[in-house]
Amino acid sequence: MALCGAALLSLSCDSANGPVPLGTSDLLVVSTVMRSDSAPLAVIEPGSGRITGHIGPLPRLTNRGALSPDHSTLYMFAELDNPTSELVAIDSRSLQIEWRMRIATLEQQALGDSLPIAIGGDIMSVTPDGKRLLLNATEENAAGFAIFDLSARIVTGFDPLVSIVDLASLAPSTDLPNGAVLVAGVRQVGPALYTGMFYVLDGATLAVRDSVTVTPPTDDPAAGMQQVLPSADGQFAYIVGPQQFRYDLTSRRLTDSTPTPSYGWLSMSGDGNTLYRSDFGTFDSPGSGNIFVYDADLVPRAPIDISQIAPSPDAPEQPVVNDNAATSPDGKLLYVAVGTPEAGGYGVYEPSRLLVIDRTTYALVRSISLAGSSPEIVLVR
Repeated sequence: MALCGAALLSLSCDSANGPVPLGTSDLLVVSTVMRSDSAPLAVIEPGSGRITGHIGPLPRLTNRGALSPDHSTLYMFAELDNPTSELVAIDSRSLQIEWRMRIATLEQQALGDSLPIAIGGDIMSVTPDGKRLLLNATEENAAGFAIFDLSARIVTGFDPLVSIVDLASLAPSTDLPNGAVLVAGVRQVGPALYTGMFYVLDGATLAVRDSVTVTPPTDDPAAGMQQVLPSADGQFAYIVGPQQFRYDLTSRRLTDSTPTPSYGWLSMSGDGNTLYRSDFGTFDSPGSGNIFVYDADLVPRAPIDISQIAPSPDAPEQPVVNDNAATSPDGKLLYVAVGTPEAGGYGVYEPSRLLVIDRTTYALVRSISLAGSSPEIVLVR
């Protein structure tokens, strides 16, 4: 890992804008798209504002990754092009790469076991027992997920459930003794007609425990589906489509909803009381510049105006593009990744930054400059 300021990283460390609240010794890993395709994972100490190094070398990363149930391992999908796409396992404590495998190797192994599948890999989740990694995949006439055995490091099955939009895992509980896998997906129901679906799978057998039609038939191949997020206590699931829904895993019904205000990611505070939704806009627009805020029942609170708190250094009149947000383990801070995506589209380039915001006052504590584009927080510890 290289030190902050090394030319290889091309990263800079900004000075603090105010005192950092006590008890913030966190470490963050933020993914960016780098032109060199060599150092996309920056390791940051937000308390000091130092970028201490990077994880790699790695090609560009194309997903948010998936943590093992014990949070010891982060799995990610890395891609230069199709022949060199890789599945990468990173030790979350040492921040070293444990192992990496070519996706093409996995597909060849699966074909040899009579599973002619193509693995996407950019959507994934670890099963509650920590033994299997589920990866979005397709075969000739179906879409679903491949089942990857983490011990043997081979593909052991394919489930043609639905075209996968997002996956998440739930720990075992009284109501779900095997835990559960949550699936947001799209099912084709007719010529050029699609519906958004939500599934609850048994964490051990992967059998369907429940399914809900989230959106009516539409000609949108994505059916407006974006994400599924488990609650902090494991009692609910939040499903993001044209509406944001809360699903009660005990009563098996949708209990609350609110309109989806933006294209972005939904995240939850550690205590489960607050939800944050980023806004990275569309190809034609940078979005609102807000982080939208909700309570656990999806009742909207006042949004956080990121454009006011931390204007873009290059385009202060433009709404700040915020890619995702995460809270600190002690609950005092909100970390927000901001900056225009690699594809751009709306003309003005905004440099990548990691913002540190006081969760109580919404005051900016620190802004940390990052190299690359499309910044995204992938690990907080």
